[in-house]
Amino acid sequence: SALLATLDQYLVNGKVEFFLKWKGFTEADNTLEPEENLNPTERPCGFTRNLEPERIIGAGASSGELMFLMKWKDSDVADLVPAREAHTRCPQVVISYYDERIAWIARPEDEAQ
Repeated sequence: SALLATLDQYLVNGKVEFFLKWKGFTEADNTLEPEENLNPTERPCGFTRNLEPERIIGAGASSGELMFLMKWKDSDVADLVPAREAHTRCPQVVISYYDERIAWIARPEDEAQ
């Protein structure tokens, strides 16, 4: 069966579970599945998981696009998300990431003043 949509997610006993709609099945056949039961190709990722971003733990490029490795609240699974999407959906998380990494270098002429 192919996953059609993630309808919602819940925190059950400290673990994330997804309420899923399956392709070719009725609404009555929707299921609540723990994250570990899903194949990597079925597993919702990024912002489609409807989890709250906690922090960015890394950055890199994929196909020429800047990507952030996002840690989510209440989840042990991090996802790569496009930086442009993170800028609009969680700007404070992005600002915090940059703030932690910025290095001010004082020039000798600045210190003399």
